[in-house]
Amino acid sequence: MAGVLEYLAYEILELSSSKASEDKSYSSRGSSTIMPRHIMLAIKSDSEFNRFFKGANFHQAGVMPTNFFDSDK
Repeated sequence: MAGVLEYLAYEILELSSSKASEDKSYSSRGSSTIMPRHIMLAIKSDSEFNRFFKGANFHQAGVMPTNFFDSDK
């Protein structure tokens, strides 16, 4: 059980760090801090983690960005 939790934590942190490095508002300051928003974006962008964390709320992470033009009509 500990190995599974370690693997899940590693995967989430790896995805979150890539989201943090892509974030221009924080990377311009020279900081590589993973914020709650980066964790939320990482989880929501991965289909398996998104299904696992379905219905989860992320404190101080904002909302998931949506593209107005990509909506199905």
